[in-house]
Amino acid sequence: MKNKYPKIKKYYVGKSKYGNHKVTVGGVRYDSKKEAQRHYELKLLEKIGEIQELETQIPFMLLDGIYVIKNGKKSKQQAVKYVADFIYREKGKKIVEDLKSVATEEDKNYRLKRKMLLASDNEFDVFREVINDNWGNIEVVEYKRIK
Repeated sequence: MKNKYPKIKKYYVGKSKYGNHKVTVGGVRYDSKKEAQRHYELKLLEKIGEIQELETQIPFMLLDGIYVIKNGKKSKQQAVKYVADFIYREKGKKIVEDLKSVATEEDKNYRLKRKMLLASDNEFDVFREVINDNWGNIEVVEYKRIK
């Protein structure tokens, strides 16, 4: 029986914060095997017309970088960005989708960035969080901003 997913090549770059391994599929690098598989699924959905305009790894600006005086010296504070795994249109709505493990979803920094993204002026209709545990269970949580 033929594997339904393209060949996945793992590569290692030090130790990951959440234990995932970066992989390359068809010359494209992904942060995890699950992200590569989800991209393949979304590409199939795009092919049959369920979704449109699929893009990957899109940064959203949350806070601009600023200069401050720190101990008498000028210092630059880096901008804060949120990089979404996927963005696409589904039934006319712009969806921002992020694939997360249970550990990442519970991380305080991630939750703060998610709140900042939802409060930002960035244009999207739905933020969809796909939480994937190590046992194959998937939970989909959707956030819609109230205007």
